[in-house]
Amino acid sequence: MNNLACSLAHRGQWPEAERMRREVLALRLEVLGGRHPDTFMAIKNLAYSLADRGQWRSLEGAIQTP
Repeated sequence: MNNLACSLAHRGQWPEAERMRREVLALRLEVLGGRHPDTFMAIKNLAYSLADRGQWRSLEGAIQTP
């Protein structure tokens, strides 16, 4: 799922990539917790999606973990 989101981002399908990256992050937080390396990777990927779209205000809230 994360790889698909990355592929969507590389193809310029930003809204779909962001939606999928949010879903990946939610799942990883639920299953792995907020301190797992894979969860941090999902946070980074979502941050890239938001930054690529200029959504700086959304960025801070999206990258905070419980």
